[in-house]
Amino acid sequence: MEQIHKTRVRIDLQGLRKTIEELKVDYELLNTRDTSEGRSRFSRWNNISKFYDRISENSLPFESLTDDKYSEFEVTGSVSGSSARVYYTPSITSLAKPFRKHIIPTKDGNVFAFFDLKAAEFFMNCVFCGEVEAVNAYQRGEDIYMHYSSLFPEGSPRSIIKETLIANMYGLTPYTLSKRLCSLGFDVTESVATRLLEDIDRKLPSMTIKRIQIIGNARRRNGYYCPNGFDQKDLIRVADIDSKKGFIPNLALSCYVQSALGRWMQSLISKVEERTTGTVLSVFDSLLVEIQPESKARYSSWIANQISPFRCGDLKFASTFFDAQG
Repeated sequence: MEQIHKTRVRIDLQGLRKTIEELKVDYELLNTRDTSEGRSRFSRWNNISKFYDRISENSLPFESLTDDKYSEFEVTGSVSGSSARVYYTPSITSLAKPFRKHIIPTKDGNVFAFFDLKAAEFFMNCVFCGEVEAVNAYQRGEDIYMHYSSLFPEGSPRSIIKETLIANMYGLTPYTLSKRLCSLGFDVTESVATRLLEDIDRKLPSMTIKRIQIIGNARRRNGYYCPNGFDQKDLIRVADIDSKKGFIPNLALSCYVQSALGRWMQSLISKVEERTTGTVLSVFDSLLVEIQPESKARYSSWIANQISPFRCGDLKFASTFFDAQG
């Protein structure tokens, strides 16, 4: 694993203890792990409770400053896997979301700013494919998925358009697309999903050609590659082909876009860290940053410039990770 950055994290222990008790009660209302909901409730309670025990026992990987109210310690962000996502040790962002209610700024009075990159993966793929009109529409503030609405049957909901475009981008099967759309409440059979994907494949030749190029290049070079951010000149090898599983075309496609986005996010983290001494945590295409409350307007303007050509999703400010994420 390649270390990307280190940051300080502060935990409100009093609030955390209360949440653990609430999660325990929530699980005990069912008191079974024989159902999906029961296992989910148990996992939320158990994982957070165990992490609290590690804080109490001072068994975290780094020295912590802990009293009855707060615990502050260092976490290390490292790149793991072919997507170039940043994972943290000790695990902070992978714990159940109620834990984020108790991640607070390291300095009293500061706030968290939280934002994500709007339609990041699909926009990046549009840039790679040379879809100039879609890129321009996105940068004007339009919905990049709905830019392609004319390629679908009239009146198609945005969810169907979005999921079909993403399925096309990553080479997903009609069966998988059908399952995804059904999970969203749409009665879309596999045969209908097949027609949707075939139409997009035919009507978006730039994406079809790019997909073929990515898969062909990965086969020839016997590995999975990605650009360095938006730069497609010199591709970076991000994963080898598993000798047992063999070559996986879908993985070649996902590596190309997701790893490029992950590397771009790493560079953004470096820029952000230069401007803050507080907490900086990433969750793939989103970022949590500790700032002074009087810096909200200045930070909003600065981050909008730094993330170009992406657009910023909702930028929120709050006193906990959970509330800032919204």
